[in-house]
This record gives sequence, structure tokens and C-alpha cells, in this order.
Amino acid sequence: MSVPGFQAKTLPIFIQIGLVVLPYLIVKKKLTADQIYNCDETGLHWGALPTKTLAAENEAVVPGRKQMKDRVKILGYANASDSHRVELTLVGKSKKPSCFKNINKTALPVHYMHQESAWMNSSLFSEWFHDCFVPEVKKSQKELKLKQAILLMD
Repeated sequence: MSVPGFQAKTLPIFIQIGLVVLPYLIVKKKLTADQIYNCDETGLHWGALPTKTLAAENEAVVPGRKQMKDRVKILGYANASDSHRVELTLVGKSKKPSCFKNINKTALPVHYMHQESAWMNSSLFSEWFHDCFVPEVKKSQKELKLKQAILLMD
């Protein structure tokens, strides 16, 4: 197997092992595209200025404006067949954001979680995995009469 842009001897060992183990695991367990999930996170700096402004090249921000660092993390996942897309998970800084003042969080179209810096850490990931991912996937796999799934992430 090969990875575009890399020679086999320069790939980190865990990637080399993954290139061998993952296909073997998929074949041995007879996994279908409905059972293979991928998840990834991205940041949304919703209060940031556009990258293209009329600020001079030597200025980090427009004069008189403070650089905004308001952000949230968004975690999404779906299966390889794209037949099971689930609600995004939004990680914000506040436990009870003022924008959710009179809103029931369970009625939101996303799973909302909080962490001081709005980063996904190991305890938050564990909570997401057990409270969001596992129940959603179990429900989907039960409907398809499948018993197991695999989650790929970077």
C-alpha cells in the first residue's frame, strides 16, 4: 500500500501498521460501509474579522479593533455509505450560554457541550463517545440488523 506524497520508509510506524491492520480488520470482521464511521472536528471563529481587510500588512488587526478569539468546536461524523449522518456536536465555552436562555438544550439540532477553552479534550471526548456516538450508532445498527461498527478518527 502507499500514501500519495510519502515513501513507505518515511511514513510513521503507526500509519504503516494502520495501512495493513485496517483493511485486514474490515475483511476479517466483514464490515460494510454502513459500519465504518469517520469523525473529525473543526473550529469556527465566529467573532473573527475576515482575513482580507483594508488593514495594512504590518497590522495584525484593523486599527482600533481588538482581535476576536470567540470560537466553538464542531464535531461531525457519518458512516462511509453516507446513510447515517448524525447531529453535529458543538463545543462552546459557557455551560449556559445566554443565547440558550429560554431554550431547552435537548431541543437543539446539535449536541451542545462546554469546556473552558472550547477545545475537545479527553474527558469531553469520552463523554461524547458514550453519550452521543454509541447510542446513535447502536440505534442505526439495530435498524440495519448489524452488530458492530468501527470509528476512524485522526
